[in-house]
Amino acid sequence: MTDPGDPFSEALCHFSLSGRIVFVHSSWAEMAPLSSSPLQLLDALCQAVGEEGTVVLPTYPMRGRSDTYLASHPRFDVRKTASQVGLLSELFRRMPGVRRSLHPTHSVAARGARASELTEGHERSDTPFDENSPFRRMYENDALVLNLGVQTVSFRHLADHLIQDSLDHDVYSSRRFEVLLVDELGRELLMETRGHNPEIKCNYRIALARLREEGGTTLVAVGPSELELIPVRSYIERYHRCYREGELRFFARSAVERQGDRGSP
Repeated sequence: MTDPGDPFSEALCHFSLSGRIVFVHSSWAEMAPLSSSPLQLLDALCQAVGEEGTVVLPTYPMRGRSDTYLASHPRFDVRKTASQVGLLSELFRRMPGVRRSLHPTHSVAARGARASELTEGHERSDTPFDENSPFRRMYENDALVLNLGVQTVSFRHLADHLIQDSLDHDVYSSRRFEVLLVDELGRELLMETRGHNPEIKCNYRIALARLREEGGTTLVAVGPSELELIPVRSYIERYHRCYREGELRFFARSAVERQGDRGSP
């Protein structure tokens, strides 16, 4: 049981999370001063959304770019493959009652009323953010992003996916990879998928900056850390507006960047 006097639990009271789908980006290094333990912090999140809500964390098994990672011919075991996006996400995927989507680059873990609904079928995705993905389902169900000590929004990739037909470049790589997956029952299956286009980058941070300026996010400072709540639909709408107005632009990555940049998943 979480201590109601815990600074992190008190900070969550500033947000209306009950019954909502909440996608959490996190840094335990930033959150450590606010909670007794990582598990207590995760428990506080689950309590904040309540029985009707769902907590979702990214459990990406890569640290670099998805196309490069797929080229290494990974084997993804939904039960055992570790998350590479922080201590909290790795602990969360191991918690009782957590479901994890079966996807080699952009898997997510979910716990709560809609965990199964959000995570099932990700292995049918031709690309990680298509209509079979948890990201599309979260978008359609008015999910929220909660940033804990970080400033990132994975939904920028969904924003790109939704307008891909209007872009003058490919969102995804032309290379297709066959990946071996292992599901919750230990069954092996092959999946064919593509990663993101490694030739392209963009100034995606402008969308979140503009949304903040317009009061579209809720920011709570707690000690040395910050918690920020971002409505997914509002973020994607602002991202698309930034693109239409010419503020968000795409650029070719240099050869040096392609060879040495670990990149952003």
